[in-house]
Amino acid sequence: MKKTFSFLIIFFTTLLCFSENVQLLLPKNVYTGEVAELQYIFQSKENLIPVLNTKDDESDSLNHLDLDTDFSVFRQLESRCKVVSASIEFSKSFSGENYTLSIDFIPWQPGTIDFPAFDLCSLIRFSCSPQDYTPNFTVNFDPFDVYSIVDEKNITLFRNVAPPHLIPGTKTLIVIFLVLTFVFLFALVNVLVRIPAISRAIRDMQDSRTLRRNARISIRNLNRLKMNSANLDDEKFALALQKIIREFIASRFEFDFKSVVTSEITRIFDMRFGDLLTEKAANAVDMLQSIFLRTDYIRFAHGQHDAAFRENEKEGIINAAIQMVRDFDFDPETLQEGEE
Repeated sequence: MKKTFSFLIIFFTTLLCFSENVQLLLPKNVYTGEVAELQYIFQSKENLIPVLNTKDDESDSLNHLDLDTDFSVFRQLESRCKVVSASIEFSKSFSGENYTLSIDFIPWQPGTIDFPAFDLCSLIRFSCSPQDYTPNFTVNFDPFDVYSIVDEKNITLFRNVAPPHLIPGTKTLIVIFLVLTFVFLFALVNVLVRIPAISRAIRDMQDSRTLRRNARISIRNLNRLKMNSANLDDEKFALALQKIIREFIASRFEFDFKSVVTSEITRIFDMRFGDLLTEKAANAVDMLQSIFLRTDYIRFAHGQHDAAFRENEKEGIINAAIQMVRDFDFDPETLQEGEE
């Protein structure tokens, strides 16, 4: 519509052979915040836009060139208005070339706006940088007034600010969010309070798994010794049995029993645990003492009476050792505090 309107104006002015420049403001009354158009219609016998007018066009043909709104003259007005687009159109006639410069802008403030005079050819060079372009043509808009939207609507009082409206379901979502937040905080506090107990439980589980693994290894080694007992003489059998048991109790009670003499074993248990051992654990200590006394006698009483294992004694003593391991590690009442 704007191009058609511009063409009609140019055509009309050409027919009447107007020689004066024409300025149009659309709409006639401009208000703040609304898009307005400022047109400058003129004639020139010089070719002001050679970048487009390179062919012998028909006299009624229109040519269009978009212009750069970052032009320095436009930037000077940024406090009063914003130039959103600019273009120039031209057509040939028998009296010369007809041009229409169009500038679309949005005013920010009411009052008078006066575009500074500028060289149109400088704007064209800034927009498309044509080679060997030397013409000059000064554009000088007449000042015009911008009105406030308040004046247009004849508003003297502003309405009170409306309170914010809640979206349906917002209260329900807020309540759900608060409840979930409370539950999360309650659970978090519970976890923080129970961290020592949880850590202790995890540590106890790890310790229990380690102790059970130690017991399983010891029982497996005792069973292997039982199966191989016929191939070992009494002294080697006694030494191997003591080695397995000493490694077990050293790992079980975190004390170096590997070099403790048999006569000191009971005293060490009394010193570490006193009367805190359960009856089954105390019986296991007595069984340990008996196994060590018998195997020591086999090892060191060479040539003495009863210094050899009797028939089936090896199997019996290994079974007693396996039961001792079970009593130490699988009795839930066996003392644990003394190990820390």
